[in-house]
Amino acid sequence: METVLLLLCLIAIVGLHRRNSGFASRIDKLEQRVRALSAPVEPGPAPVSSAPDIREEAAPPLAPPPEVTATDETQERLAPSVVPPVALPPASPLPASSPRPSRGFEENLGSRWAVWVGGVALALGGIFLVRYSIEQGLIGPGVRVLLGLAFAAGLIAGGEWLRRREQPLDVAAFGNANIPAILTAAGTSTAFASIYAAYGLYGLIGPTLAFVALGLVAAVTMGAAILHGPALAGLGLVAALVCPLLVQTTDPSPVALVLYLAFATGTSYAVSRLRLWRWLAVSTAVGAILWGFGLLVGGDAWLAALVTHVLVQLVLALLFLVVDPHRTEAPEEAVIDRLATVPVFFFAILAVFATASFGTGLERPLFIAAVVLLMTVSACRYPAGAGGALAGGLASVGMLAIWPVVSQAWSEPERFVRDLAVSPAPEALTSFVTAAVLVGAIVPLLSLLRLGFGHRLRMGPAAWYTAALTLTPLGVLIVAYWRVTYFDHSIPFAVVAGAMGLGFAAATAWLRGKDPDLDSPAIRLAVGGAASAAIAALAAGLTFAFDRGILTVTLALAALGTAYVAERVKVPALRWMVGALGIAVAGRFAWDPSIMRGEIGTTPIVNWLLWGYGVPAAAFLLASRILAREGRDWVVRFVESLGFVFAALLVFLQMRHALNGGDPFAPTTSHMEAGLAVTQALAFSLLMVRLDLSRPDTLYRYASLLFGGLAILGSAVVLGVFENPFLGGGRVIGGPVFNSLIPAYLVPAAMAAALAWAARLNRPRAFVLAAAALALILELTYSSLAVRRLFHPGGRIDLFRSMSDAELWCHSLVLLANGLVLLAIGILWRLREARLAALVCLVLAVLKVFLVDLSALQGLTRALSFVGLGLALMAIGFVYQRFVAPSGAARPPDPAP
Repeated sequence: METVLLLLCLIAIVGLHRRNSGFASRIDKLEQRVRALSAPVEPGPAPVSSAPDIREEAAPPLAPPPEVTATDETQERLAPSVVPPVALPPASPLPASSPRPSRGFEENLGSRWAVWVGGVALALGGIFLVRYSIEQGLIGPGVRVLLGLAFAAGLIAGGEWLRRREQPLDVAAFGNANIPAILTAAGTSTAFASIYAAYGLYGLIGPTLAFVALGLVAAVTMGAAILHGPALAGLGLVAALVCPLLVQTTDPSPVALVLYLAFATGTSYAVSRLRLWRWLAVSTAVGAILWGFGLLVGGDAWLAALVTHVLVQLVLALLFLVVDPHRTEAPEEAVIDRLATVPVFFFAILAVFATASFGTGLERPLFIAAVVLLMTVSACRYPAGAGGALAGGLASVGMLAIWPVVSQAWSEPERFVRDLAVSPAPEALTSFVTAAVLVGAIVPLLSLLRLGFGHRLRMGPAAWYTAALTLTPLGVLIVAYWRVTYFDHSIPFAVVAGAMGLGFAAATAWLRGKDPDLDSPAIRLAVGGAASAAIAALAAGLTFAFDRGILTVTLALAALGTAYVAERVKVPALRWMVGALGIAVAGRFAWDPSIMRGEIGTTPIVNWLLWGYGVPAAAFLLASRILAREGRDWVVRFVESLGFVFAALLVFLQMRHALNGGDPFAPTTSHMEAGLAVTQALAFSLLMVRLDLSRPDTLYRYASLLFGGLAILGSAVVLGVFENPFLGGGRVIGGPVFNSLIPAYLVPAAMAAALAWAARLNRPRAFVLAAAALALILELTYSSLAVRRLFHPGGRIDLFRSMSDAELWCHSLVLLANGLVLLAIGILWRLREARLAALVCLVLAVLKVFLVDLSALQGLTRALSFVGLGLALMAIGFVYQRFVAPSGAARPPDPAP
């Protein structure tokens, strides 16, 4: 193996040598050409020109210009200026100013990569020396720390000496491969590790001395980064954050780790502030967040360290990302700072997970209040970080949602998740309610005050404040209602929701008083949001007051109220809020399509389905009509489609409720139920076609195609195969004539024919023909099954039962009758498709008579079958000759294209 590696190395070295030799020869040729081009030009004899010398020969006389009267100033400006000839010096060689050739692989490897790898190796070498001495027991802890500090001091001194030397290195030629900066970064990393080991591993120094020592190293790092540039700052931050992972101990100290992280990140923030390196501040916040998630796995022993880390790092991030960069910024000029907003949201997520680690007591609500207050106060003071207000609101909602169940936290995560799904009742109910009240009031109140006194805010910060004002209390109310009652009937929560609605109404009036004419876009947006939240809270109260309150109904009513407010106050942003509520309803429906829980009731139509599906359907349809007054955009189409979906579900579930004894979710089905479902799909397709005729829209076009496709699929799969009584799909219910075959096959056939008739005006021909073919197939299926039901009184008409001669003859008669009826329709209404369908029936009748009746029938029935067929064909021929053929002959030919 070693031999192979040596051969590979020799081959690589030879290849690199040959490649470098080629590069060297090409560079020599280029240098020769540059020297030749830059050589001085020897003066020679002037070339003899045959052109006349304009200085010796006079030009031909020109015609005198017309006299122009001008002022003295104009004459002076227009007078020709005589420029004396300037003698040019002899040509002198110019220095070649060709651009520096690009560095090749060898130069990059030797001058750039080697420096970086060497700096990283020095930093890791200092840390691993400490680790090796620990494992081998070579020297005592004090000597180890002193050697580490000495090594760090040597690296820092070497970097500073190289920076101050009389002939400085040409570091600009190598970009960011700055040797003094990297040496200094390696030294500071080693110093951080040594001091942390002296305090956290060996206990050689106390907290006070550790604080002072880390402060000194932080000061050295800060000063060195200011002198050496961003390379030192980046490497120093990475080394400082990775050091606790490399230097391990069997008895870690959480307090020491949090203190160390605070000094490391604080130093990095200070450097970023002094040099205005925003990337360094954001990177520091990311490192602190990652360390916070790492502390989550420490268990109860690390709880205090986790809480301290979250609060300290949140304060530092807010100071250096929000407060300091925007402290002199005017509120009316502030725009959303995304680099500051994103880390705050991640701190909110970290705080949510940290909440589940608490035990019983007041510590949890106090921690929640502290986090939410810090985020909201900084966001309201500095509009550029307005996203922090919504981050605080979402953190409060998430903390209440993940509140432990019956003393189960991270120690038993499987049981925690199982209990949360089965019974979400929170432990320490008093603390839970206290936290809900605190966080439910802090964020909206501060956001409301900021909006009320911020008339000139831009739309970006105003939108964040409005979202925090409305979404936070509503989210807290819904989560608390779920955790305490599990979506059950609750009069106290209904009262709370009503009080919240009144509070939002008062906030709307207060905001409107600040700007009665709504000239300020920020106030107009806030008024619309507060009014929508008031309607949503009142709708939630109504839902809580009923026995089986459902979130879907609340959100649908809130969407209707928001649409009304948006149309009245003319706030375009509220249209998007209606769409957001619709998305929430769609997500809720995708999570649990049944929506209703418990007993629905046995009374047809007037039951809980009418509330759970009818109210959202009416709310979304009315909301779409209100929003359509300002134009039909995607929000209108989406909300209207939700209304149609709930309307279709209402009809379908009411039908199943009536057919299954009050259980719309029964696992059984029948051919009558399948036929009614197909009828419903065809009816909705017909409705979309009619709506598209009055108000053409892509929503109606695609909806009609969707419902039509569902009807065809249901007819082919369910009615044609699985629930077909002839193929064993069940018993026909009812008498010989009026039975379940009528709603299962005849009614859908009539609806499909109506759809084909209406769709001929604005739908593709293929769609019209498909609907007409479906109508014909369903009608022929009904006729055949109805004839079979006449001859089998028990309702069982499957194919395993015998077929008499009379039944077989009646099938032929029915085919002929269908053909004659379709022919009459085609002639009277001049429908060629109906006449073609009649011919199809006649062809089927002929095939049936000659292939089946000829062999299966005997005696009189066989004769009657052929006689009837012959008479029918003769009559059809006469009708075609009398009514169809002449009209076709007299019809003028189609115009030429």
